[in-house]
Amino acid sequence: MPSSFETECRAAHDLLSSCEGYFLENASLNVNGDLDELNLTLHERPYRPDIVVNLTRIYCFAMSKPPEASGSFVDECRVTYIPQNASSWPTEIDGRLGPRHGGLPDLVWVRVTGPFTVDVVAATITVFVAKVG
Repeated sequence: MPSSFETECRAAHDLLSSCEGYFLENASLNVNGDLDELNLTLHERPYRPDIVVNLTRIYCFAMSKPPEASGSFVDECRVTYIPQNASSWPTEIDGRLGPRHGGLPDLVWVRVTGPFTVDVVAATITVFVAKVG
């Protein structure tokens, strides 16, 4: 049976996987001791509601955007649950994080791609959806 955190990650994935065509409007990182926080704001008004992805206890944050890239539209948004007992990182981010150390909690990996790539590994995820209308 999946843990409640794994269920949260799956629900976030189901919601965010429909964000193709949105724009990454803002990425705001607050570094504050044990409670680092990242907010990703996805915007596509007037047709769909704004979405804010809030991640806390950040273990990795990376953004890459080639110089020739134009715009911040989202091609894909993926959420992956990483269990506490995993012996290694998912292969797509393994080189960015170094060795996987023991004692880490269950984690979530969020990847947003377009003409850019944003990768975040964190201990919590909350997705807020604005009301339209």
